[in-house]
Amino acid sequence: MSGRATCWPKIDSRPYVAALAQAKGQLVRDQALLKGAQVDLTRYQGLAAQNAVPQQTLDTQVALVAQYQGTVADRPGAGTGGCRQSRILPDPGPP
Repeated sequence: MSGRATCWPKIDSRPYVAALAQAKGQLVRDQALLKGAQVDLTRYQGLAAQNAVPQQTLDTQVALVAQYQGTVADRPGAGTGGCRQSRILPDPGPP
């Protein structure tokens, strides 16, 4: 090493922290929507068995549950916003 101090740029983590918090919030929202749709589906299935709701209503609810399942499954990193942990390696010095 040359004895000189190495200046490393400091990366502002605030945008990444904010993006992560937003992604986690979206995942929680999507999970809640899925749970509500599943509850409604169970209700409609019982009513459809008694011919109390049209088949179209049941079919629409089945599709909505599938849509929310896909949305939750499609979230990159499952709440990490697609962010991956990074490692900053020390300067190995001159070659």
